[in-house]
Amino acid sequence: MLVADYQGTVYAIDAVTGIVKWKGTVTPTPHAIAVARGVAYVTSGRGELVVFAVAGCGEAVCSPLWTSAPSGLALFTPTIANGVVYVGALDFIYTQGDVVAYPTTCIDGCEPLATLVLGGANETPVAVAGGRIYATTVNGNIDSLGLAQ
Repeated sequence: MLVADYQGTVYAIDAVTGIVKWKGTVTPTPHAIAVARGVAYVTSGRGELVVFAVAGCGEAVCSPLWTSAPSGLALFTPTIANGVVYVGALDFIYTQGDVVAYPTTCIDGCEPLATLVLGGANETPVAVAGGRIYATTVNGNIDSLGLAQ
């Protein structure tokens, strides 16, 4: 089980014993965590995607596997599908939203594969189905964008 606090620490906790297995740091603060295939994708208050191995690193404190380049956007809950991490995002004044797409296999400082512009700010998870991305916006719209085949 993974949880994060407002001081920037991500904790991996044994759900049966409650013992902390490892911890890692995300600065300034973690926003959301999603897990797929043994990898935890954590969005940060700095507009980065920070990635940890769920199993840890064999130590009490683990470094991320990789951290994306700062996006310049506030990132929200990641959605992982077909080897891509999709993250809903908005600018810092809530006027514009995007879906930022990163490869699941990245290296430090990686840039997004794509930034898809929405019709308004987004701060909720996006859905991926049938070759499309669906995202809600704070102005009440549901945007649907086709994925490249």
